[in-house]
Amino acid sequence: MNILVITTYDITPEQWADFANTAVLEKRHPDAKTVIPYILVYSHSQKHHTHETERISATITTEFSPGKDFSAAAWEEIKHAHYSLYKQEPITTHPDFFCILDKQAADDRRVIIMEKGCEWVNAEGKKYQPLPGDGEPTTTIWKRHRVPFEEADETCCLLAWQGLGGYEPYLEEVTKESYYDY
Repeated sequence: MNILVITTYDITPEQWADFANTAVLEKRHPDAKTVIPYILVYSHSQKHHTHETERISATITTEFSPGKDFSAAAWEEIKHAHYSLYKQEPITTHPDFFCILDKQAADDRRVIIMEKGCEWVNAEGKKYQPLPGDGEPTTTIWKRHRVPFEEADETCCLLAWQGLGGYEPYLEEVTKESYYDY
């Protein structure tokens, strides 16, 4: 599956190359081709998001709001873009996490990985493990991890294989909201 990388700043070819070529798993064999599993997203209505972005030839101007504070409006804009692009390509785009490159990433070489999860809460407000047929979860949980470029692909792989198992050294924030599904 491909991982969407939403940029909130105008990104140069050198900045994208730094991220894309660093944030990959080590090649298993010297003759193997390096696979870059990321798709650079810079527009709400981007059409070409079915193939990995190996390189860019010029600075890309983003349509997304800048800012590392994740204002409510900027966060809604980013979530909506992920949802919209996922719905267009659900077979090739990961539904439960995506990355964000913000201006801070250009300085500290750490990418934000947003992980989407959910939980079930009963009428008394207590979490419970659902049984088959229990219906929809009640809460969507978003976890924001800021991960060094060198560990981004490995972290994404671990998330894809059922989470980090409680080991979350780069976790910055957890937010909860009413549940919605793609």
